[in-house]
Amino acid sequence: MSVISALLFLKSSTPPDERHPYGHYGYNALLALITSLIIIASSSIIATLTVSRISSPHVVRGEVVYYALTSTILLSLTTILLFNASSPLGGLALKAEFGHLTVNSLESLIALIGVAPFS
Repeated sequence: MSVISALLFLKSSTPPDERHPYGHYGYNALLALITSLIIIASSSIIATLTVSRISSPHVVRGEVVYYALTSTILLSLTTILLFNASSPLGGLALKAEFGHLTVNSLESLIALIGVAPFS
């Protein structure tokens, strides 16, 4: 999703031309809509799976914790890079994606803290 966000943001920052005298800002709105729909769908799936699995605890293998740690670190680095890219360029969609990745990083960290003692 981050790659799509970056591509649509670059397209939306293209200057106005003869066919688009007001610029290409519609891509920014389209990107925000797509991101919102993906977040809503993902949240619904995660909530459904969580409720169905909460009554039966699972044993977590050690390598899963290392995978989760690596994933959390990579996600945090992506978040920092996106923040650095969105700050000078502006753009609502990139700022929204930064917020989304920040929440994902925090969720990953919380899950890692919760799972690590059981591995």
